Amino acid sequence: MNGSEARPARIPAVDTLRGFAILLMVVYHLFWDLDAFGFVRLEIHANPFWVGFRWLILSLFLTIMGGSLILAGGRGIDPRKFVRRLLMIAGGAALISLYSLFAFPDAPILFGVLHFIVVAATLGWLAAGLGAGVLVAMAAGAALLGAVSLSGFDTGMLVWTGLGATTPVSLDFVPLFPWLAPVFLGMAAARVATDRNRPRPAPPAPAGPAGLLLGALGRRSLLVYMVHQPVLYGLVWLAASMAPPGSGIGGDLESRFARAWLESCLPACETSGGSEAVCAATCRCGLEEASAILSPEEMRSGQLSPDRQGVLATLARRCAPGARDDSDREQE
Repeated sequence: MNGSEARPARIPAVDTLRGFAILLMVVYHLFWDLDAFGFVRLEIHANPFWVGFRWLILSLFLTIMGGSLILAGGRGIDPRKFVRRLLMIAGGAALISLYSLFAFPDAPILFGVLHFIVVAATLGWLAAGLGAGVLVAMAAGAALLGAVSLSGFDTGMLVWTGLGATTPVSLDFVPLFPWLAPVFLGMAAARVATDRNRPRPAPPAPAGPAGLLLGALGRRSLLVYMVHQPVLYGLVWLAASMAPPGSGIGGDLESRFARAWLESCLPACETSGGSEAVCAATCRCGLEEASAILSPEEMRSGQLSPDRQGVLATLARRCAPGARDDSDREQE
């Protein structure tokens, strides 16, 4: 068997679809950076649109990944090439973790997209010989396990499973459950499409410049994934350095953080029975306490470790009306 026969032919339509998913990811991270530096105000970690957008990107990307495991040959794939590819992805995951530990120590990326892909691709390769019905059942099981909440899985050694009762503070967390579901669904779909009893021609790739661009992105998805965010972040940082967003849509960092804090605190305080005047004083006191201890990175990301959340809770208790009155009497 010669080399051209041993290597599975690429399917241009799959590369194009993968490129589309990568392009959506680039768009998401661009707005994440713009939000982080205060050019726009999106609350990207909590806004339903952006949360759903991230869910769509991951679902699409992981479904394509699962399908590719079958289309590339399943168990017939060259183990050496498969392992070499996994090692490249694992190396990229390690670099991302190391960078995040230094740049964002309160929200490091310890099990993000690339970490997940290493584990999911290995499990998918082992399951590549299963039928479509079994794979669909496995996808349903993975989705159901995503709803499990067990405090015993909250430790660092097990949190990556997604079975814990709490979600770790991280800029990117893709747990095994429920995200194995789209991988298995993609495998099932590819299994049906490649059933020898029902041969189907590969769909054509879109023509024109857009199709060529998406195909190129899809063929180099790992490289684009590794490079695009540092480039985007650097460009937005440079723009913020040259023209700070103080007068822009989002306002400067402190003003943006203050608005977000008050918009969250005031309704919660009034709902609990506080008067408008008391809530205004309490929330502004809490804002002053938080602004004094939070770093710019924490203000930008909105991601706080459990320890930092505990410190803020302690400071917030000082702002309760009774606590402020006692403090005023002590000062007198």
